[in-house]
Amino acid sequence: MQLRSLPLLLLFASVAFGGGLEEPVVLDLHTGGMPGSHEFHVQLLSTGHLTVIHRRLPVTSKGLTESRHEIDLSPESVNELLSLAAESDDFSQGCNLVADGTTASLSAVRGKERFERSCANAPHWPVGPKTIRLLEVLNKSLPGEFKVF
Repeated sequence: MQLRSLPLLLLFASVAFGGGLEEPVVLDLHTGGMPGSHEFHVQLLSTGHLTVIHRRLPVTSKGLTESRHEIDLSPESVNELLSLAAESDDFSQGCNLVADGTTASLSAVRGKERFERSCANAPHWPVGPKTIRLLEVLNKSLPGEFKVF
């Protein structure tokens, strides 16, 4: 084997056996409601890279209108969001009260701890003060159209 092909071989091995080159997602949040209502998908990577996708009416040939916003958060902001996600044990407060209401789900990883939260069929969400605080902190970094609700 030629020495110049060694870097390519190492790259292949790292992708094949190391899980790829992507940074891990440490926070994943989805919110939405009845068909055609506002939907948000938030992903925060361990590097602090935050992506928010906002889907809403009108419907186009590709589906709901979709906008994307990406920013890089400081390590302190990442830690604050993960701490608030871990504390948001009131995420499902006010859920399962109507037949077709807001649905939300949260998955977060802080260190070796993993947190899963969910809500379905809420007439209004969020209701719990800890979850409201999580969204307030998240939203302070986002422009108007991308503020999650």
